Amino acid sequence: MLHSILEKRILITIAIFVGIAGLIIGAIIMPTVLQIRELDKDTYQLRVTLERKNEQATGYRLAVKQLDRLRKEMPPFNDYLFNNGDELRLITTLESLATRTGVSQRITNSSLDNITNQRIQVSISVSGSYHKALTYLDELEHLPYFINVTHVSLTPFYDKKDPTITDGVIMNVDFNLYVIP
Repeated sequence: MLHSILEKRILITIAIFVGIAGLIIGAIIMPTVLQIRELDKDTYQLRVTLERKNEQATGYRLAVKQLDRLRKEMPPFNDYLFNNGDELRLITTLESLATRTGVSQRITNSSLDNITNQRIQVSISVSGSYHKALTYLDELEHLPYFINVTHVSLTPFYDKKDPTITDGVIMNVDFNLYVIP
C-alpha cells in the first residue's frame, strides 16, 4: 500500500508537471510560434514589395538617364517652331525653295496675319514637272520648321507655250506651321 501511495504521488506530480508544461506550451509557446509565422509572412511580403519598388526606382533612374541623353542628342524643339514676326523669312524661304527646285509657286492663302491655336495655315499652288513638284514637296517637308501637311492634290496640265513639258502638274498643298506663343 505504501508503494501504491508513493506511485500515485509520483504519477500525480508527473501529471501536474505535464499539465503545467502543456499549459505553458499551449498558452505561451504556440501563440509565439503563430506570431513568428505571421511575422515571417509579413516580412516576405514586405521584401517582395521593397524589391518591386527598387525595380521601379531603377527603371525610373534609367529612364531619366535616357531622357538626359536624348536631350543632349536632340536639337532644341523651339528651333523648329515658327517665331511670330518671321513672316518675311518664311516667304523668302518658300520662294528660294521654288527657285531651287525649278517650279513656279504661288501662295494662295495663309493665316500669317491671323494666328489661331498657335498655328499658321498656308495654302500653296505649285506648277512644274511631276518630278520637280514632288521634289518641292519633299524639300518643303525638310524645311527647318515643324510642318504638318494636311492636303496635297496633283492635277496634270498641258502647257501650250512649252509643248516639251509632257509631265506638267499643278500641285496644291495645304500645311500648318506651329508658332511659338
